[in-house]
Amino acid sequence: MPRFYVIILFLFFGHLSIAQTQYQKDSLINEMCKTLDEFKTLDDSIRIHTVYNIHLYPFLSLYPEVSHQEIGSSIFIRFQHNCNTFKRILDRLNGLHEDWENLNEKPVSETNSQECDKFLENRNFWYHDSSGDTVKLTIGTRFWTDSFKDGTYSKLKFQRLNNCQFEIEFIESNNKIRANFSKPGDRYKYELLRSEGDYFYVLVELTEINSFMRFKLYKDK
Repeated sequence: MPRFYVIILFLFFGHLSIAQTQYQKDSLINEMCKTLDEFKTLDDSIRIHTVYNIHLYPFLSLYPEVSHQEIGSSIFIRFQHNCNTFKRILDRLNGLHEDWENLNEKPVSETNSQECDKFLENRNFWYHDSSGDTVKLTIGTRFWTDSFKDGTYSKLKFQRLNNCQFEIEFIESNNKIRANFSKPGDRYKYELLRSEGDYFYVLVELTEINSFMRFKLYKDK
């Protein structure tokens, strides 16, 4: 077989393997989330330990032991994206930065189009992530780029839906947490809720798991 075709087949099966692995992880996480909901009467820590015993540890046993930590870490991070119950449990156990708040339902925006337009005329922003670290944000006409304190970044497509609402779609990241939390094509809806001088209260919505969070987005002066 010519070398050219060998390379093509290698690349094809390489991408196929990655896709299968991601599909396996997401399928596993869906089952883990269902089991987590079934044991809602138990203590939070016990619920997580039970789910790991039933699902995660048997899954890891299918892979070489040397890879268990890396695979387990990626599942732990993605679990927070795909399972609102797990995310809420971690927030209760670890606490959230004061700029962030979980909401049980979608709030009504208190702002107007003029305020939103004025705020988004700025391109440079910053926010605290849920752990408290400062993240620099650049919003262009087409892209949303997060820059983290360790020098890593995340790049997402940016699209305004109307004056106060927009959607971002994950493209890539070399930040380990963000790269495992999102996969290419994952979308997040945002809405500017209320102006407070140099910052806005912003709603972020994960429609797949019916999750709503409010946080403060600051203009970078």
